[in-house]
Amino acid sequence: FFPYSASKPAAVLFATLFAVSGAVHLYQAIRTRTWFMFVLVAGTLLQVLGYVTRKIAIDQEAFGTSQTSILVAPAFLAAQDYMIIGRMWVTSSSSVHM
Repeated sequence: FFPYSASKPAAVLFATLFAVSGAVHLYQAIRTRTWFMFVLVAGTLLQVLGYVTRKIAIDQEAFGTSQTSILVAPAFLAAQDYMIIGRMWVTSSSSVHM
């Protein structure tokens, strides 16, 4: 058993911040029809899931789902970064053939 005491206020704060960020990005993706942004929305939803389950797990002593969600979500955020970089590269080099 690892002596770890997670913070309830931090779990609620981060769940709220990621939920607001995800909602804003979802609105922007729908409004501007940038469907490739849904990878970012999926990552933020995983973060929200992770922090909500962490808040629940603090009382019930079960951290499996929260840890998995919090550790997997950054992969989606990194994938979104590379998708944006790819789109920038295609846009900036459209007249130059490499």
